[in-house]
Amino acid sequence: MNRRAAAVAVAALAIVAAALLPASPVFAHTSFVSSDPIDGSVLAHAPAVATLQFDEEVLLDASSAELLLLGVDRVEQLDLSQGDRGGTVVIAMPDLPPGQYIIRYLVIDPADLHRTVGSISFGVGVAAPPSTTGEQVGGSLVAAALRTLTDGALLLGGGTVLLLLLHRDGDAADRRKRRLEQWLPACAIAVVAGWIGLLLLDAADVGWGNVGWTRLLTDSDPGRRVLIGAQLAAGTWWAVALHRKAATRSTQMTTGKLLATLWLGFLVVASLGGHSTVGGTEIVGVGLRALHLAALSAWLGAMAMTWWVQRASVADGEQSWWPTTSRAAAWGLAATGASGLVLSGRTISTVTAALSSEYGRLVVGKLALLGVLAVLGLLSARRIGRGAGSPGWPVRLELGGALVALILVGLLTGMAPARGERFNPLVVPDPQVTTADLHDLTVSVTVQPARPGPNLLQLRVLDTRRPAPGTIESVHVEVTDSTGRSVASLNGAPTDGVIEWASLMLPAPGRYEVTATVNRPALPVPPFEAEWSAQAAPVPRVDTIVSARVLGPLVSIAAVAWLILVAAAAVLIRRRNAHG
Repeated sequence: MNRRAAAVAVAALAIVAAALLPASPVFAHTSFVSSDPIDGSVLAHAPAVATLQFDEEVLLDASSAELLLLGVDRVEQLDLSQGDRGGTVVIAMPDLPPGQYIIRYLVIDPADLHRTVGSISFGVGVAAPPSTTGEQVGGSLVAAALRTLTDGALLLGGGTVLLLLLHRDGDAADRRKRRLEQWLPACAIAVVAGWIGLLLLDAADVGWGNVGWTRLLTDSDPGRRVLIGAQLAAGTWWAVALHRKAATRSTQMTTGKLLATLWLGFLVVASLGGHSTVGGTEIVGVGLRALHLAALSAWLGAMAMTWWVQRASVADGEQSWWPTTSRAAAWGLAATGASGLVLSGRTISTVTAALSSEYGRLVVGKLALLGVLAVLGLLSARRIGRGAGSPGWPVRLELGGALVALILVGLLTGMAPARGERFNPLVVPDPQVTTADLHDLTVSVTVQPARPGPNLLQLRVLDTRRPAPGTIESVHVEVTDSTGRSVASLNGAPTDGVIEWASLMLPAPGRYEVTATVNRPALPVPPFEAEWSAQAAPVPRVDTIVSARVLGPLVSIAAVAWLILVAAAAVLIRRRNAHG
């Protein structure tokens, strides 16, 4: 097995291993988990405090909640405090008379300042009003455009460093190198400026008065990105100055490695936060994203910078850089597709999520665009291998498509990943059954699905005495909520010991009590009493569940196939060019 085949095999094994690592529950977008009181509850007395539970820590200073008092057209701002865990928000409630109430919340996660909005409702002595499911708010188009420009500068800088490493043995007076050395500090400054702009946009969305700047810079990923990025930019400027003065091959190699290390730092810092922790452990997520950005730099960044510096140099008789860049870009293309597929398997939970969400459809579109760019890249490689001075029109289309891909990435970064219960089939809970003996009768009550809305209530009466002391003429069932208010009053006569009512409507989650009075004149029995709990309504599902199959293993297989396909295509093109 040659070195290239071994590299493909190692990369394929790494992809499979990353996909099989255990998932972590940490997300970059704070998601609502539960509340006390339960959303939609009917309470006998108003609560003194309300508790909201989220799956991640909440940046409390920038979060808010307000109480809507329905019927009196009034809104009150509520005071928040942190619970025992970072994801717990405790809300102090005012004294409330009977009525309908809605708590609207806006919480900010400290990782990337993403916003989650939603509401819970409850009623005091009356039915609860409708509420709104919690959802993440996407970033603005301005933020998406700024992310696109920042990512573009990041990739161009990575491509510049790679070209300086690949051509360190060339003429020290090569004008192309001088252009690259001028361009690299500008890329570093552009990246840091973009990160500062994104931080300011996030702070503006949160509200300038709600942001603690010290904590924002030290505790949030956008803030740390700015602080570390500024130091990396200063180091890049210093390292470029050293590279310009390098007169020997060894010193050029040393300064080139220093530049590569600094830019690797840029790639790792850019990989922090965002969606790096979604669907798996953080260290793997950061590693995969850094690999993805490095591969894009080797492919598109190097291609773009080679196209830029070659425009006026080849005519002067200088040796073309395209053959060397083409070989590096082939490996970058292979790693880009493989790492991108694995990352999509982390941020998109199922096949349904990929097809039924805006996020999933954008990822599918990006992967389709990657396939088109791969074809253009292979065409460019074939033209270069045949001795063409430049790849011509294919590379122009390739770079244009890369700009579209960067725009898609900018939009995706500000959106919530396609994960969660709404993409999974609805699981019907097991029925709640309560059984008791009433003298010679065994009575059981079954409620299904025990959720707000229509429910099936089934009552079974088994006479254990033989012969039976008398006929059961009728059964009266009374259902009451936790406040003692009657929810349903049902009457019927058992047939073969069974009565069913499909008309039981439960208005809200919470505790319910059922009382069944059996009318048997020959031998009266005491009433049957039982309690059960109605759970909160399930998360709304998407309209069509195409497949609940987990996407991760599927895209991991596709990533391995992609590596093999690109490697085979590169080998085939090289052989044809060698014999052509």
